[in-house]
Amino acid sequence: MTHEIPAGDSAGHFGGGEEEEGAGWSVAQTIETPQCPAVQTQKVKLLEAKVTGVETVSVPAGKFETWKVEITSLDGGADRATLWVAKESRATVKSTAVMSSAGGATMSAELLP
Repeated sequence: MTHEIPAGDSAGHFGGGEEEEGAGWSVAQTIETPQCPAVQTQKVKLLEAKVTGVETVSVPAGKFETWKVEITSLDGGADRATLWVAKESRATVKSTAVMSSAGGATMSAELLP
């Protein structure tokens, strides 16, 4: 099962149906740098998201049954992310991302109460 979804859903919601392990999405993300008009650029980054499993996740906001979603670059980039998306609300409750543009630093986030 493959879905086309818009990148940047501000509510952090994914998919539109009953997701299952192996389900995937293709995502096009546009990156802008409006803070510096002299270097203002836009770049389309092609990403692939796949449901790789189901996990129970505990974060400060509580315990959630989630889909584990792995996101990788389709253009050979080193950036990658993992999202844990709550089955009931479809909100992202936890995420980790490795950012090659920051020297391979890992960024993590968890849903707060």
